[in-house]
Amino acid sequence: MGSLDISPKLLLIFFALGLQIVAHVLSAFSPEGWQPLFTSLSVILWLIWFAVVFMMAIPAMDKLLSPYLKQLKWAAIGVCLVLSLLGIGEVVGINLLNRGELEMEGKNVEMASTYSQEVGYNDGTALIHVAGEKLLEAKNPYTEVNLFETIDRFGLSAESATPLKEGKFAETFPYPTDEELDHAWQEAKANPDIPTAEFESKLAYPAGSFLFAAPFLAFGLEDLRYFYLLCALLMFGVIMWQSPRKLWPLVVLVAFASLEMWNDIAFGGTGSLYLLFLLLGWILLPRNVWLSAVFMGLAVTSKQLAWFFIPFYLVLLLRQVGWQKSLQLGGVIGGIFFLTNIPFIFSAPQAWAESLFAPLIDPMFPSGVGVVIFSITGLVPPGTSMVYVLIEMGVLAACLCWYYYNCRKYPDTGLVLAAFPLFFAWRSYSFYFYPAAILLFAAVLVSRGSSALPRDLAREVKLANNMGNEFLPVKCKF
Repeated sequence: MGSLDISPKLLLIFFALGLQIVAHVLSAFSPEGWQPLFTSLSVILWLIWFAVVFMMAIPAMDKLLSPYLKQLKWAAIGVCLVLSLLGIGEVVGINLLNRGELEMEGKNVEMASTYSQEVGYNDGTALIHVAGEKLLEAKNPYTEVNLFETIDRFGLSAESATPLKEGKFAETFPYPTDEELDHAWQEAKANPDIPTAEFESKLAYPAGSFLFAAPFLAFGLEDLRYFYLLCALLMFGVIMWQSPRKLWPLVVLVAFASLEMWNDIAFGGTGSLYLLFLLLGWILLPRNVWLSAVFMGLAVTSKQLAWFFIPFYLVLLLRQVGWQKSLQLGGVIGGIFFLTNIPFIFSAPQAWAESLFAPLIDPMFPSGVGVVIFSITGLVPPGTSMVYVLIEMGVLAACLCWYYYNCRKYPDTGLVLAAFPLFFAWRSYSFYFYPAAILLFAAVLVSRGSSALPRDLAREVKLANNMGNEFLPVKCKF
């Protein structure tokens, strides 16, 4: 990497990848009695992480960092090497634990055993798997998927299901114990005719989540994690396809160092599908706005997390090409969403709506690594989910306001600003926002030396400027 012509700010990606691993370890494996300190350090590190990722999108950072380019390169190589070794050690350790060839003592036994057992499907992955199969059977997944049958089929435990703050758990805080979960689960299974109040039994994903996986299931794929692994590999393939060949080694190093992404997939994470579409939608914007909008539509129909990026995408379009073209492209995004979901809307509108908005309206327990962790650990009063919703919406509004006035100078900041409000959510898992680092790295890498808009739209912008349209920039350069 020493001989490559690398933008100094791009090397910040390695520090972001390292920071997120350290922050995750601090929050997940804090020693008993030290939780307040480790929790606070974790939140501070995540805030630093957001700042580092944000700086990657600021062109002036290249000038500030260029005197330290040599040191940055060596530090980046060091971080990459450490993260790669950690990943290799993790894979070897889990295999040894599962084969009973690694001996541990004390509390480390329970912690290591729990960690290794979590590798595999979670409730979301299992439900999407069954939903895809129901689709292939010409059945409506939103009405036919059964949580208890799904959990039993894939050998998951009650702890893998998502509990709700209702029924027996209505007064529980911050989270039910394993014993409480098992007891409620067995009681609910014993009464299958009575709808369970204590567990999220809805599919809770848009139709794209299982539409794109279904063909792979039809061809005999038994583990959907390979499908999501393929999506992640395609992401880095797209980055290489759109970036200069001389920077391919940098992309490979970032892929190796993206330990949290590979961990997420190993533990049943399904985010790489929508991230692939989101990446394509964002980086293709300077080349083909219509194709870009198509991919953004595919992203929003794959997972609700993609919805947070759409306002920033539309603001950028508004400031670059005006409200008419923005509405047209927004219509493409909405059209694709409804086109992929409309059969299920007509078939069972209530089941579809309840499933789609379950993450927003169902009373879930607080969880994650964001500011809510202060309530979980008792450092601040518990509050309610509505308090965090209001904070999250306030942060989102502030980010959108700043982006509206600054997106011409710093267009790619939208990728990290879209994720920032999730840090203040009632449920703020790290996989909600850590992908922003890779997305922004890709956007900055690909946009080096490229124009902001395709030639046809650039001509429209120039014409609009000549007509005095105040919303359009004179120069369109990302």
